[in-house]
Amino acid sequence: IPAEKEKPDLPALEIELGTDPTAHDTDSDTDGDGLTNGFEAALGTSPVDEDSDDGGEPDGRELKYGRDPLLTDDDVALVIAPEVNPGLVDAFFIEVPDYAGKLVEAIVAISNNDDRASNLEAAQRFTHTIKGAARVIAGVKTMKIAEKIESDMGKQDAQSARSSLSDLADAIDELKQELSD
Repeated sequence: IPAEKEKPDLPALEIELGTDPTAHDTDSDTDGDGLTNGFEAALGTSPVDEDSDDGGEPDGRELKYGRDPLLTDDDVALVIAPEVNPGLVDAFFIEVPDYAGKLVEAIVAISNNDDRASNLEAAQRFTHTIKGAARVIAGVKTMKIAEKIESDMGKQDAQSARSSLSDLADAIDELKQELSD
């Protein structure tokens, strides 16, 4: 039987975090991150800091998309620089799915030993384009997966690249969902 997790001393925790221990505010969201104070206390995040890990993304958003609000490295700060033309974001979602489809075709062809050299070059080009486009619109997760595929293709490891394709498609879909929220 696993040991029970010790419950935090909530009044002491509230004093430490700067919330009012006399207020009945466990159902409140003091920092506005989408998580109640009580839930944050149980989770170990701060009810007075919307971004407990200071990674650039609010705690509630991280949980919503399956990321850890206590781990900085997985934050996806979706702040598009003001100098970025909004048309680039639209272009990303028009063009990148097409490039991703062509990338899949190239990697499948490489796996089948079909014109390996030209398909390898095409796969590297499509991956590099996806990575760069994701970087422009702050799609960190998409960019990192494309970077991994690009590295695999540089090692001529089509099998590893192929295994990351569904992750890339999921990251593109997730990015679209997040930007539309």
